[in-house]
Amino acid sequence: MNSIDPAPGFGLSERILLTYLPEFAAGPSARMGPQGVRQLAQLGIYRARSYGLTDDHSLQLYAGLMMQLGVAFDEDPFHPWAHTALRNTPSAAYPIAEHQRVRSLYGASTEYFQRVLGKDSEHLRNALFRATQLRLDSLPSGGAGFVERMRRLLLDLYPQRMESAATDALEQTAAFLQGYSNKPTTGKSLAVQVAVSFAMGRGAFQDPRFPQLREVRGSPEKLFLGLQNHLQQELRDRGWK
Repeated sequence: MNSIDPAPGFGLSERILLTYLPEFAAGPSARMGPQGVRQLAQLGIYRARSYGLTDDHSLQLYAGLMMQLGVAFDEDPFHPWAHTALRNTPSAAYPIAEHQRVRSLYGASTEYFQRVLGKDSEHLRNALFRATQLRLDSLPSGGAGFVERMRRLLLDLYPQRMESAATDALEQTAAFLQGYSNKPTTGKSLAVQVAVSFAMGRGAFQDPRFPQLREVRGSPEKLFLGLQNHLQQELRDRGWK
């Protein structure tokens, strides 16, 4: 990773992240390859700077959360705490210093992981094992009641994560996914895409961690297979399989 020269405008911060990310998440970094890690590092710097985060430790925290939760974790309705921590608006009278914003983000993320992963990651482990038993035909098709059926399914799979989400997280996610396409995304295709966003983060289809998703997005069968492969890889990375 260190052999890649920093791109103009990113400088030493990029080089630091190119060293940090493979140490922080060895498996995903290896699968992404040097260019994928570089893309994520640059995107992390760009997005973090929009919140006034420029210190190296701030960038490491932000990019590390991108690696764990998705490149758009700060806009993800399944992580409303991130939005709150990062977008507290300073005023002329009460500006929010960078270290205060980072402290807020670190505290909120730590509390989230403790609550949602559980002791010794038991909640995550149980959710992954349940999710790997899913079949494509167990996902709801479109029509009336789609969101409620999807909500019940995800609550059964990972209740702690759903309980931490915004109340309208599924509605927001469905609208966000449909906004990408020139024609409405409905039925089984929408269900699989919502499941991907739930498991792999908002913006998964533009995430350098998952370049293969863009190629199979139009096929519910192939996309569901890609989701299952990701879940199985999560189990392997954590030594649970």
